[in-house]
This record gives sequence, structure tokens and C-alpha cells, in this order.
Amino acid sequence: MKCFTKAKGKGGQGKVLNIHLKDIEGYEENCISYDDGVECFFQMIQTRMTYKTSCGKLMPRNAQYNKLYGSVEIVLSATSKVEIVQKSTGVSI
Repeated sequence: MKCFTKAKGKGGQGKVLNIHLKDIEGYEENCISYDDGVECFFQMIQTRMTYKTSCGKLMPRNAQYNKLYGSVEIVLSATSKVEIVQKSTGVSI
């Protein structure tokens, strides 16, 4: 998690959480969450665990911040869902 200062007029401090995902086929994607989403997922996410995500938003990859090769990134908001999967059939972080 990183903290940053938002642009003028956007209101103070912000938080961002970048998570590198690997899907079941081994492809890497970036998952990103801001502010309220960070509060929801930061304590929950652990490395080498398998998760199922829903209600995220696919956005074009921002190459300035996302150095992975995928063409999209997943944006999770506070209303997105992330669940731990017992079997390794989901997305591994």
C-alpha cells in the first residue's frame, strides 16, 4: 500500500494498493484498488493464496504505473468482492 497526495481540488491524501495476480494459466495481471477499496482488502490479501474476485472493473493498462505485460488491469472498489478459495482453482496472488 502506498499513500499519495491527490491533485489540487480532489481532496487531500489518497491510498493505492497494487496486487500482481497470476491466473490459473500462468498469465500475470495487475489488480489495483484506491482509498476505500484499500481499506477493504489490505488486511485480507496474503501472498501465495488463491482468491476469487467479482464486481471489479477491467480498465486499459496504465503503462506508466503497471510494468506487467497484460493489456488490462483489474480495478477493485469497496463494493468489489474478494473471497479466499480453498482449492487452487482461482487466481493466485
